[in-house]
Amino acid sequence: MATPATATAVLSLALVSGCGSRATADAAPDGGGTGGAPGATDAPADADATGPDAPAAGGAVVVTTAWPMPNPPSTGLPNPASYDTSVAGVVHDRVTGLDWQSAVDPNSFAWPAATAACDSLVLAGHDDWRLPTLIELVSIVDFTGTSPSIDASAFPETPIDSTWTSSEVAGDAGEAWYVSFTTGFNYQGHEDFLPARARCVRGPQGGGGASGALAWTRTPSGMLAWDDAQRYCDQLPLDAGGWRLPSMKELLTIVDVSRADPAVDPAVFPDATRATLWSSSPVAGTPGSYWVVDFTLGDVISQEAATTTAARCVR
Repeated sequence: MATPATATAVLSLALVSGCGSRATADAAPDGGGTGGAPGATDAPADADATGPDAPAAGGAVVVTTAWPMPNPPSTGLPNPASYDTSVAGVVHDRVTGLDWQSAVDPNSFAWPAATAACDSLVLAGHDDWRLPTLIELVSIVDFTGTSPSIDASAFPETPIDSTWTSSEVAGDAGEAWYVSFTTGFNYQGHEDFLPARARCVRGPQGGGGASGALAWTRTPSGMLAWDDAQRYCDQLPLDAGGWRLPSMKELLTIVDVSRADPAVDPAVFPDATRATLWSSSPVAGTPGSYWVVDFTLGDVISQEAATTTAARCVR
């Protein structure tokens, strides 16, 4: 939290997990792939205001998010993932408070059928299962592994196929978000044509686990290579420091999937553009590449460390 001495405002940002109203955006291609081509470099509107060794622009606002996004335990990041598998057929996430179907349905579905399959599921004495939102499904991704990118002890025999979410794509009628558990990226597919898996969830949307609040710099850095972006956040003196580059999963918590171009709440980040932002998360199996989040819609994209894009720091 910001202290009064810094005159840095603190805002509350609610988790965005629904689909909301649609906005106009360029349509993304259907299907899977590698999460997008590397090298996207759209700059924030004030990208030239800062550099590798400079603090954030004066008057930057710290934004607090309350979504307790689990991170892979091996990373040493906050909110290490922790699961309880004591109930047959169910994985309880101790961080988010959500219950997950432990075994994915062996069938692949178009999006409407996937939604219906979860709505009709009765498991462990409960009939309130549903298709997860994008941020909920991302919460069980383990980006340190591949094929599948998930905790295999908690979720054994997870297929590497695309898995549907309940979140529709802003500005793209008939498109919905899915997560690929090959490497853990998210993308969009046509609701009626893309066959994908369904893993059902139950619990309050956004989870009901312990608080895992994160504070964000409201003003992003300039265009930086990955090493410089990491150093920029580590050395940022704003509000007494303590900043770092966010993980891919943490960065997705500020995506607003009900908006497009940019997919972010303008009341909280009024200077945001459709820029990509660095994460601290390496692309497993691809040395020298890291995940970035494209805030045009909220895609996760692989990008080489030597290319440049902006950074928004977290603590």
